[in-house]
Amino acid sequence: MLIREVLVPAEGRLLPAVISDDGEALLTAAEAGKTVIGIFREGAGGPGFSRCLYLVDSPEAVTPRLLERAVRRTAVLPWIIAGTPRLIIREFQDSDPLEEPSEHDGDGVFSNWEKRHSYIRNQYRFAEYGIWAVVRKADGRMVGKCGIDRQFGYHIFPGFRRQGYAEEASRAVFSYAKRELGMTELRGWIRADNLASRRLAEKLGMRPCPEPGTALCPRPEMRPGEEPELSPRPGICPPGKPENRTLSGGSGDKKTENANCISYRILL
Repeated sequence: MLIREVLVPAEGRLLPAVISDDGEALLTAAEAGKTVIGIFREGAGGPGFSRCLYLVDSPEAVTPRLLERAVRRTAVLPWIIAGTPRLIIREFQDSDPLEEPSEHDGDGVFSNWEKRHSYIRNQYRFAEYGIWAVVRKADGRMVGKCGIDRQFGYHIFPGFRRQGYAEEASRAVFSYAKRELGMTELRGWIRADNLASRRLAEKLGMRPCPEPGTALCPRPEMRPGEEPELSPRPGICPPGKPENRTLSGGSGDKKTENANCISYRILL
């Protein structure tokens, strides 16, 4: 039986974590409010394992990075996604200001405290990715959001646009998606009339791509190997892919009921 307790530094605090292959020890630690990481071996069991956010197959798999992530999850402390010369990209936290309701608001997730509270505790913990806060280093002000929630997307708030924050944050998210999440491509949706976001997408290396039932379709007379014609058609933004989850947030254009949308993709 292995039971190991360590203190992990996070946000200037030392937070306790218990690493064990014993279900009872894990349950006792979890009920005491400690972070628990289970080492799952053949025949292991017990209610304590269901309290673990992370299960590993050996003590060697418990790295300092995993320990820090685990204690932050338990204490609901934001995970830092990336840093750029001017920005910090991190998970949202309950103390962050709410957005004004808008079409870029993710169905009210970021303008309603209870919805955002639930998003923070579920999306980040179980998916390990989502829409993240973009914070300016110089003064700690939140200038927008950027991330991956089924699709790649960003939204820079009014008053902070045309300063290069969208490009800076997007490149950092691309790098994180490849390095930390093992993703090989990202997609985003842009309204055809959102020229600012389309220009940024091209600058980032994203390209329009055909996708069944989307705004891009090949010409009927296409020959094998020929490039598809990029022809946005009205009214075919797919359900479940609202504008706030696409690159279109960058220009602040109003969402229309019958928007033309184009699918963009980048290979990481």
